[in-house]
Amino acid sequence: MKRSKIMVAVLILLVTAAVVVGAVLLSKPKAAEKSIPEATPEDVTKAASSGRPFVVKMTGENCEACELLEPILAELANELKGKVDFMAIDVYKYPKLAAEHRIIYIPTLIYFDASGQKLGTTQGLLQIDQLKDKMKELGII
Repeated sequence: MKRSKIMVAVLILLVTAAVVVGAVLLSKPKAAEKSIPEATPEDVTKAASSGRPFVVKMTGENCEACELLEPILAELANELKGKVDFMAIDVYKYPKLAAEHRIIYIPTLIYFDASGQKLGTTQGLLQIDQLKDKMKELGII
């Protein structure tokens, strides 16, 4: 009898914990309006003929690392305004483009030079100094 009371108490605690965790996850606010504009494959084609280097963030809905990268890229885009363009492509909306660039992990950043030539990629959440170093290495800045 005592054992069954303990089991019931443990079960109640587990259910309560699950409800609390679920409530916290569901109440998580959505990210603020995106500062890196969402683009289409046609926008990438236009950027390739713009005469300015650009960076494409391959992203997806509900990607925590993608959301964390957003303010870092926004700061970098603001710092490099007029020199380098930034855009975001949702890999779930445009799977063909993601496949063309062999995207298997998001976020992935694709770096292009002023003529639209793909120079390189980085994957994952990077800090602003790491992004600048990569862009300097590739000759974008």
